[in-house]
Amino acid sequence: MPKKILQVLYSGLGGHGTVAFGLLDFFQEYQNYLFFYGIEPINTNYIKQIKNENKVKHYGSVQKQTKTGLKEWYVYYRYLKKTKPDIVLLHSPQLILPTFVFSLFHNTKIITFEHDAISIRTRTKWIVTNINTILAKNIVVLSAPYLKAVKNKLWFKFLVKKYRIIPNSIDTNKFARKRELFSSDKTQLFMASRMNHLRDHITLIEAVIKLKQQEKPVTLRIAGDGETLEGLKNKYSKYPFIIFLGNLNEQEIINELNQSDIYVHSTLAETFSTAILQAMSMGLPVVTTDIEGTRHMIENNKTGLLFEPKNIDDLFAKLNFLIKNQNKAIVLGTNARIFVEENFAYDKVKSKLLEIIEKG
Repeated sequence: MPKKILQVLYSGLGGHGTVAFGLLDFFQEYQNYLFFYGIEPINTNYIKQIKNENKVKHYGSVQKQTKTGLKEWYVYYRYLKKTKPDIVLLHSPQLILPTFVFSLFHNTKIITFEHDAISIRTRTKWIVTNINTILAKNIVVLSAPYLKAVKNKLWFKFLVKKYRIIPNSIDTNKFARKRELFSSDKTQLFMASRMNHLRDHITLIEAVIKLKQQEKPVTLRIAGDGETLEGLKNKYSKYPFIIFLGNLNEQEIINELNQSDIYVHSTLAETFSTAILQAMSMGLPVVTTDIEGTRHMIENNKTGLLFEPKNIDDLFAKLNFLIKNQNKAIVLGTNARIFVEENFAYDKVKSKLLEIIEKG
């Protein structure tokens, strides 16, 4: 019988979802299971994707509604007993304790992915990380700077040997451009992310309003859902060139990227943005905030442009420059595509991940 792999991921929209579903292509020789856990109900697009792609044998979910989370842990533990996975991939260490208890009786291998941005880590989250480091077989981080920051916070430094640096990967055939950049008179900007206070949509929107005041023919299309969406829609509804698309599935994201000329990712905290990776793979010039979680993805003025956090004027200047210098924008997008092909294509990452799954 093929081995069973259970991936445990957040129930709402986020980059971890793209990562988890992308990994299904790596695990075609296994029986694949998914379990969704979080304060939000399971994203409807995840359910549609599971049914349409037929890659998942079974899935379960529980929405966290109690303060302690113990009731939800019990639901999750019952799912573990029902499916009896050989390997559990935790896309967050929150469920490490019930997973570890289960593994004691079933010899299950636990591999955890650390996705949370370092800059927003609380003391509690560092405690969970340390517990996870003790209990998990291996821990996957996405970059060398991330691992360095984690190592400084470990209670037992020697346990850093459990960590592996494996970046997110992407299907470069699926995320490939089919339309020339700047092929119409109007420049289309696009951003896709969760709509929360860690994403700085206001700086982006204000920079685009400033572009329009300079009579630049631009539109901004924003994909995503979350707690800040309604407030932003209410505040900026009078601007017809600002379009909120809501929650999009993967194919809809690809369509938006293909119709866009510049991808902008205005953010205050990142680990390894799947959205930026997708835009780079599509050959788009990327403009993103100059923070720790983006510098290892974007080399300024080579594979994209970086702007100062919360600086509307700086973002305006970067966007204005690309609109005026379209040949430069095209070069940035071409360089970004080459960078992704060389470093983050599926075949570059797959062997590293399968190695720790099979050998540890």
